[in-house]
Amino acid sequence: MIADQLISSSRNAFSRCRTRCRSKLIEGGVEEIWEDVCLGRIDDMYADIVWKTKFLVKLDERSREHIISVIAALALSTRPYPLSNSQLLNQNKYAFMTITDGALFRQAQDGDDTGFAELKTRRRHNLLNSTTVLPPELLVEIFRYYKVAELERDAYTHSWLRITHVCHHWRQLALQTPTLWSDIVITGQGANGQRQPACTLEILSRSDQVPLDLEVWDPTDPMLPAVQALMRSVPRARTLEARLTHSICQGLTEIRLIEALHLTSIFLACEFATIVQLFDTCSMPLLREVEVETPRMNWNLPFLRCPLTSLAFDSTVMEPLPSILPVLAQLPALQHLRINATFPERDGSAVFPHVSLPALKTLTLITSMEAFTFLYKHIDIPPKAIMRFDVSFLHLDEPEEFALIFPSFAANFEDLAARFDVHIRGLKFSTRPPNSVQLELYVPDAPVMDYFLNPNTRPHLRITLHRQYEFAQTVLLGLLRVLPLTKATHLGITGTLPADEQEPVPIDGFALLIEDKFPSLTYLHLSGKQVTQHAPYLLSRRVSVAPSLEHPETSAEQWLMPRLQYLSLTKAVFRQPGTPLHEPSAFRNDLMDVLVARADASGHAPSINLHDSVGFSAGDAGEMCMIMDRVYWGVHWSGGDAEEET
Repeated sequence: MIADQLISSSRNAFSRCRTRCRSKLIEGGVEEIWEDVCLGRIDDMYADIVWKTKFLVKLDERSREHIISVIAALALSTRPYPLSNSQLLNQNKYAFMTITDGALFRQAQDGDDTGFAELKTRRRHNLLNSTTVLPPELLVEIFRYYKVAELERDAYTHSWLRITHVCHHWRQLALQTPTLWSDIVITGQGANGQRQPACTLEILSRSDQVPLDLEVWDPTDPMLPAVQALMRSVPRARTLEARLTHSICQGLTEIRLIEALHLTSIFLACEFATIVQLFDTCSMPLLREVEVETPRMNWNLPFLRCPLTSLAFDSTVMEPLPSILPVLAQLPALQHLRINATFPERDGSAVFPHVSLPALKTLTLITSMEAFTFLYKHIDIPPKAIMRFDVSFLHLDEPEEFALIFPSFAANFEDLAARFDVHIRGLKFSTRPPNSVQLELYVPDAPVMDYFLNPNTRPHLRITLHRQYEFAQTVLLGLLRVLPLTKATHLGITGTLPADEQEPVPIDGFALLIEDKFPSLTYLHLSGKQVTQHAPYLLSRRVSVAPSLEHPETSAEQWLMPRLQYLSLTKAVFRQPGTPLHEPSAFRNDLMDVLVARADASGHAPSINLHDSVGFSAGDAGEMCMIMDRVYWGVHWSGGDAEEET
């Protein structure tokens, strides 16, 4: 029954993955195995696998999973489907067929002796081709693959156990492989939660003494014995993830861990007293990654005595904010720090030393403005680190407080420029009314057209202000105006134009901002139906320039963004939804007119990159390309007319 289900579900996967996998199998040994699989030469495949299983580890992960899945399906089938009697007797080669035992039996009932002959042949073949011919190493690999596939569908299932019940040989091999039982999960979620304690204890006993990966998610009170057993097994654990209720924590008061020599990573969401009680006297020499969620905590956290590389906590810290500095000073190897916390008010008059975290790669702060200001001023952040600052609520009476940090931002980037020759190269301003406003600063020098669209381009600093939408815009624009942006070459605007509350004409204020702060701008990315409509106006705007020394009496003008080389527009509306594509596009005509004007006046115009345009047709692209040949500018189009997007 199990084999039938698996072999049936494998046929579709077999046909889908055959061509894809074959193009990737570059190792000669694996190619022979694959040929055996495709042609159904079961015996030859077994022989090749015995000698060439080692090649499987050289495949890329996707190809490896595909070929293992097909081999698993073949191996699980104790009834391979013969091609014909003659082929069976003369060539001993077998392949997948769509015919079933039931169909053969009905064929025999109809008086066709062929059906009985096929059934006899099938039975004989089953006797000749036992699953025991598969090498143990490959069987264990099949078990692992099947287990992973089942857990991907349901992280809390035990359905993967059925593969260990196919036959006595497979069951014995599974029971003799402790590593197959080293991942143990118990949860209070789902209908089968009440049956899990006994199953969890049995799996734990089968794991023998191998290192464990333990997960405990919201267990219910009847699961307490299993949770206690798992917590007592932490000395064998490599990783531990646990979210525990108050009643479960009360049932763990007798457990004191002495050592966890294999433990490298831990996530705990429970009461702080339980964490201290379990781990205060525990030796954890390999522990490097810690994440804690607890209602209240202090710096007696036992894990802080370890040389951590990753630390995250979500809590209300009961000690003053400055007390975190000596804690961080004891973690010089820290690479990732995430603080989602509130702190008591502090004395603002005291002076505190700086903390250096030379290995820091990411810093995420989800906290108050006061805490962020203090931490930003007192942590020396490496130039390549990535900072994220998230304010969930910004009070309307805090503009002066936020403005106090503006000089610190400016001084920090000026220091990066002086010490490491690191400058702000890109700035992205995103508005998502009425939810949030976000400012991102980039330092990599990457003069490419898809700078902000490249997922590998990550900001050095990201500030997100939630709620109080209009006020948040004013705050971040104030920060933008004090930053050193003379070397910035990339500017991205997503959503709507950034504007102060008192700005009468947002587009004029934005144009002045570009003129004052972005003298080196070469790339402009506008994303959103509203902001892209301003592209023709920005390109056509002219600004006054200072008189030259030779002719101080004369004034001159130049285009806004005179060095602009690339203009990227995402979700630009060329025609309103429902408008026929053969109708003229006013937006396209305005855009082309100003590009031609810039080309005629200065000899060049920016190249255009269009993504997900609305109402844009192949005819528009053709006309724009015709003009491109005349004025020497380029247009790049992502494809056909895009559907309207909200």
